[in-house]
Amino acid sequence: MLFQLRVGLSVLRLHKFKHKFRDTTNDKCLCNGGRESTCHFLLECPFFVTFRNTLFESVRPLLFEPNNLTPYSNVTLVKILLYGHDALSNNENYSIIKATIKFIKDSGRFLK
Repeated sequence: MLFQLRVGLSVLRLHKFKHKFRDTTNDKCLCNGGRESTCHFLLECPFFVTFRNTLFESVRPLLFEPNNLTPYSNVTLVKILLYGHDALSNNENYSIIKATIKFIKDSGRFLK
């Protein structure tokens, strides 16, 4: 699931629409909050607020407290969630990736 998000070949509506899946006639999220992109899924969709809160409870100490990393945009934050960050240790990056995978699984979005 993580790799599907990284390469833009997941079940998210934007990915399926770009690749002309017959069952996806548009890229709009069912929440009516915009396109169902990776960024929307990970950071914005109201359907996944509870899971997102858990995700950020896990990664906040790694990103903001000891390392003082400040993502400047949603795009940067999505990259950190999907790939980690060069300024972090392997263990810290592993923890971020593991938390992101947990978010993806817990959301249930990839089961649909």
